[in-house]
Amino acid sequence: MAAGEDVEAAILAARRGRPLRLLFDYDGTLVPIAASPDLASPDAELLALFDQLVSVPDVSIDLVSGRPREVLDGWFGHLAVALWAEHGLWRRDRGGEWHETATVDAALLEQVVPLLERFVAITPGAHLERKSASVAWHYRGADDVTGSARAGELRLLLGEAVEALPLEILDGKKVIEVRFRGMTKAVVARSMGAVTPSSLTIIAFGDDRTDEDLFQALPQSSITVAVGQQLAGARYQVDDFTAVRRILHRLLPPSLLDLPDSPSPHSPLN
Repeated sequence: MAAGEDVEAAILAARRGRPLRLLFDYDGTLVPIAASPDLASPDAELLALFDQLVSVPDVSIDLVSGRPREVLDGWFGHLAVALWAEHGLWRRDRGGEWHETATVDAALLEQVVPLLERFVAITPGAHLERKSASVAWHYRGADDVTGSARAGELRLLLGEAVEALPLEILDGKKVIEVRFRGMTKAVVARSMGAVTPSSLTIIAFGDDRTDEDLFQALPQSSITVAVGQQLAGARYQVDDFTAVRRILHRLLPPSLLDLPDSPSPHSPLN
């Protein structure tokens, strides 16, 4: 896996004379992981950067997140970006309406909710996040020893609970999520495949296991970038979200970099 300097060179080379479609995970990729999902709203620099990037000819942005669609709409709905919520279950084209990409029986999730709620009750600092096609037990707010111990117990019990159901368990960064089997970010790659011309270069950034599904389903010509750790299907790796933002600033033409309100790639992040 190549390092950050190499991916920057590869992206700038791909940009010469070719349109780009930029795919981003959100948490951990564009912003740091927060103690609670509610504390990870986009800062002014990121919003300005996205607004400038979509004004560049032949550059488009897709935000591919596990977040609920209501959250993504509130944060990014005013921008000319495509949004994919809940790992691709929901899709909103630039300026369009939300549409489901698959049909799921959300009532099946209720069979595991009591178990997850019990582990919220016995794990100080943990909380439950409910979505239309998944439910997630977050333990970033718990102390490391208790959180890790409870997570191990919960994984075993959930494995038994979902064995006969069309559900699967996904381990993330301080989160255990139960979702419908096959409802992964690979859905995004498959949806894009039929409408993406060969002359366009796809560049995807992600930081965890959910992004491996996307990387491995994209065309081999895509530039796939792991953020913070090695991931299956990633050709390149960068250190953290600040490295991602530095690369994006390099895609801006000088005319935008010179604007008085344009954030500097060397300025401190908000």
